[in-house]
Amino acid sequence: MFQFNNFQIDTDRRELRSPDGVIHVEPQVFDLLLYFVQNSNRVISKDELIQKIWTGRVISDAALNSRINSARRAIGDTGRRQALIRTIQRRGFSFAVEVTVRTSDQSSSAAGSTARLTSRPSIAVLPFRNMSGDAEQEYFVDGMVEEIILRPSTCAQGF
Repeated sequence: MFQFNNFQIDTDRRELRSPDGVIHVEPQVFDLLLYFVQNSNRVISKDELIQKIWTGRVISDAALNSRINSARRAIGDTGRRQALIRTIQRRGFSFAVEVTVRTSDQSSSAAGSTARLTSRPSIAVLPFRNMSGDAEQEYFVDGMVEEIILRPSTCAQGF
């Protein structure tokens, strides 16, 4: 069970809940929201979303944007306000909310029943600087940052 703001995502029942009750969303929208909460406060590229939610199937930008807009509506966010699901220009999206997780065997009334979403260490990746002086090498600098951000499990295996 994931909790953020006034919402809960119950992964066992595949339900999105608010204080007013269950919010009905399409399966892909639910999967999208679940992926966002599992990766909160991290930039998620369009390619990553397509790979994880649509398992690599080709979809149009319009279809992806439609599902993201549906996810925003379900949690009371808008494309204009972007308080929860933020669009990061030319990078992707970020779920900019503190998320807590509660296991199914924990009582919802027990104090301290929530924990931080991630139990593994995290790092901040700042932009690298192109020190070669060659403007054509800028893509390599951007690619290194993107690789570290989008493939953290690959990078962590080396340590």
